[in-house]
Formats: sequence, structure tokens, C-alpha cells
Amino acid sequence: MFTSRKSKISELYNKILCRNADTGGLNAYDKSNLQISEIERILFRSDEYKNLITRAYAKNFPLINVPLRGKVHDWLPSVTNQFYDIDKESLFEQNKLKYGKDWIWYDSNKISYKFNSHGYRMKEFDQINQSNYIVTLGCSNTFGLGLPLEETFAYKIADKLRCDLVNAAVCGGSNDIIINNLTRILKNENKPKQIIINWTLPGRKSFWVHPGNHVIGLPNQLPKTWVDSYEEYLNMNNTWEYYFREHRLLAQTMCKLAGVDLWEFTFFQNSTTPNLKIIEWVMDMTKLNDISYVNNMFARDINSKIGVVHPGIYWQDIAVSEWETTQESFK
Repeated sequence: MFTSRKSKISELYNKILCRNADTGGLNAYDKSNLQISEIERILFRSDEYKNLITRAYAKNFPLINVPLRGKVHDWLPSVTNQFYDIDKESLFEQNKLKYGKDWIWYDSNKISYKFNSHGYRMKEFDQINQSNYIVTLGCSNTFGLGLPLEETFAYKIADKLRCDLVNAAVCGGSNDIIINNLTRILKNENKPKQIIINWTLPGRKSFWVHPGNHVIGLPNQLPKTWVDSYEEYLNMNNTWEYYFREHRLLAQTMCKLAGVDLWEFTFFQNSTTPNLKIIEWVMDMTKLNDISYVNNMFARDINSKIGVVHPGIYWQDIAVSEWETTQESFK
């Protein structure tokens, strides 16, 4: 799909300055002879971007900062987006044409992504009821990509417990990030009443490129020496499993020492670690023309060309049901 010059410039404003482009600036750049790459450099060198960085260090937040794709940000103004990550507007328009008004996500306003000032899909941490909250950790499956927040297992469990939610999930995140955020959460004086970890793929690896920020292990975002290291890691299946066992042991030990209840599971079926609940997330891509199946099983970000989609409402509800069977004190 063709993307206009104005759209590309507008996207740069959102990615770098974390806001919509003002009409004057957008028109001026559009009419200039500057290449898109030159406009990108100018925005990164602007005083406005430097002020965002400065404000980052004035804030105290018990989680890592979430960078936008390929770019390291220390601070984000609170923002609400209609689309995010691989849940793209262009993909939505394609699926809207394909499925028509019977598609559960036909109305784009059904889903929005409201982020706090550090890039998490939750309230500001200082607005959380510190005496009554739970924490969920994971990747986009816990974040709820392609779903309204209210349809995520994280939100539904917090609602059942009548408590606040710290959703510390990071799209594309690794188990390294889960452990890092868990460590930070448990340093908080007021501990959560429960921690829920939805473990992600053990083959994912995070590289720390800036204080408090990470880049997911994607070769096009890393220096060559790191790319070589990551590719070597990907070829070491036994190493994945070892690190995954270590991650789980760390989480279990830290929560036990802190006196915090822990429930852990995964949507991914390739785990061989013992005593881990595996929710067999099966997405039958041969049923893409069955609108009833699509509405129940799939989130909004259906990409049939590459066979990628996130768990829909059905799978989120399965996670809630599995959680309920283990929570004797909440029955």
C-alpha cells in the first residue's frame, strides 16, 4: 500500500516526539526538499526531543522504559493510540473489507491503546492503589495486542479480585524483561497481592543498549557483534531451555522470599519445563473464512499472508478459567 510523504512525516512525529504533527510543521517539512531520513535526524536533534529525555530522569518508575520500535525513548507523554505495533491501520482496513460488518472489530473505535508515561498499557504507577493491586508480566499476549484492554485476561482477573492492575507486559518482550520488571516490582515497599506471569518464547533475547531501556533481539536493530551473538544463541536450543528454567526458578524464589503469591502459565506449546500450565493456543489459519471462528479466536491483527495473529477473546477467557481453578482462596 502506497504511503504518502505526509504520512511518513506524521509517523516520525509520533515515533520520535510522541505526539501528532502540528499542521505548520507538517506542511513545512512536506514542501521542503529534505529527505525523510534528514527530517528524522532533525527531529532527534530537536530541543523538544531533548526535553523528553530530560524529563525521563526526573521521574521515578519501578519498571523499565518501553522503547518504540527501533528507537530508544526514556520518557513518553501519556498517549492513546487507535493502532499499535503490528496491529496496523492498513491491516485493519484490509480485514475490514474482507470480513465486512459481521467482523467483531469492524468498528475501529472498539480498540484503543492508552499508555502511561513510560509506555505501559496501564495507569500511572502513582495512581495505583498500593494496598490493593496485582501485577501481570508477559509479552503482547498479556499486553492484549489487537484487543480492548477490558477483554484481556489481565484486566478480567483484576476485575474479579476488585483490585488495581499493573500490566507490565511488553510487546515483543522476552523472559529477560519479565525477570527485570519482576525484580523492580518486588523492590516496591507495598507488594502486590498476586503476580501472574505469562511466559513468552524462550528464544527471545533482550539487549540492553541504554540505561533503563532495551532492544528486543532483532538483528536489524543491533550492532553486528550483537547480531552474531544472537544468531549463535538461536542455534542453541538446550541453552534456551536452561535459561528458561533459570528464569522460572528466579521468579519462584523471589516471589516466595517476598511473600507474594505467583501464578505462571504460557500460551506457547514448546515448553518442556515441569509444572507449568500450558494453554494450548491453537490458531487454525485454514478457518480464516469462518467469521464465527475468527470473531472468537482471533484478535484484530489478522495477517493471513504470514500467518500471524494474536489470541482472541476465547483464549483470554481460557486463561481466566485456568487461573480460577488454581485460586482456592478466591473461589
